[in-house]
Amino acid sequence: MMPPFTIVFNFHVPEGPDLVLRAIVEPLLKNMYRIKEVYPVNRRTNALVPPVQVKQIKGCWVHTDSGKQTALSTAIGFAIEHGPMELAIG
Repeated sequence: MMPPFTIVFNFHVPEGPDLVLRAIVEPLLKNMYRIKEVYPVNRRTNALVPPVQVKQIKGCWVHTDSGKQTALSTAIGFAIEHGPMELAIG
């Protein structure tokens, strides 16, 4: 099993600015991941969302508890598929 890794991803906020977020990804099973410690990249505050689990089903990223695809699960899945990434913050 892969070790935990960091992703950086854009999250669109309706009627607001897009957020650039960083999260820790823990691989669980094949195509299933626990996402935790979701923060804006430029500051560390309380996590913006509680830990979530996502999985890929037929090319779509969904929440494991509801089986539903959301903007968050899609953004996280896209970042997972495109590999770990670190953002230089200056």
